[in-house]
Order: sequence, then structure tokens, then C-alpha cells
Amino acid sequence: MSYKLSWYIPDRVIDMALPALSNDEAMMQALDAEMIVMLDTASQPVNILIDLRTMQEYPSASVAMKLKYYKHQNTGRLIVIGMTANPMLRFLGGLVGRGVGIQIKDFGSREEAIAYLGTVERA
Repeated sequence: MSYKLSWYIPDRVIDMALPALSNDEAMMQALDAEMIVMLDTASQPVNILIDLRTMQEYPSASVAMKLKYYKHQNTGRLIVIGMTANPMLRFLGGLVGRGVGIQIKDFGSREEAIAYLGTVERA
């Protein structure tokens, strides 16, 4: 299985799901390139809904830090599902968040993440 990217709300929210095996650097670079294209088409900052619950193998910290979409001018918040439930993802997410200076908000379920997204999208 590969990653999945789509517009959850066109021009406002990208929906991303990562596969169980996400330690392939080439796949992560492809995801980054596709994210950049989507962000380039947006006319405003875009929140990114990221589902990590199926992940079993992770990109290295150095690969994660090289992703360019984190620093794109149209990247808003990262709204993550399942990061803090996994100690390795919690460490990696905290490292990347601090390293690139991006807001990350984590939730245990998609329903909680969508409810939060509704509050920030109205603002």
C-alpha cells in the first residue's frame, strides 16, 4: 500500500494517510513532491489532516526533516491522528515539529480530529 492524498475540503484541507511501511525514502520524496504541487495550487494556508494509525515502520528523522512541504508558505496546521499513542511517532513528531517550527495537534480518532478541524476552519 502507498500513501493517499486528496482534498478533504478543496483549497483548505488536505487529507493524508500513510501506509504501515513508511520507511521508504523514495516514497516519502514522492509524497513530498505531490504535497508541494497541491500546496502550490492553494490560494491560502492549508491545514493537513494526517492519519498515522496504521504506521508500523517510520521514516528516519533525517528523511522526515528533509520534507519540504512542512515549510511551504501554504502549509497551515498539521492535524494528526494517532501520533501520541505510539512512543516512536510521538518522539519523531515532536522532533520534526520543533525542527521545522510547525504546529502539530494530535488526536486519538478521526472523529476528534474532524471536530477540531471544524473549529479551526470556522475561525
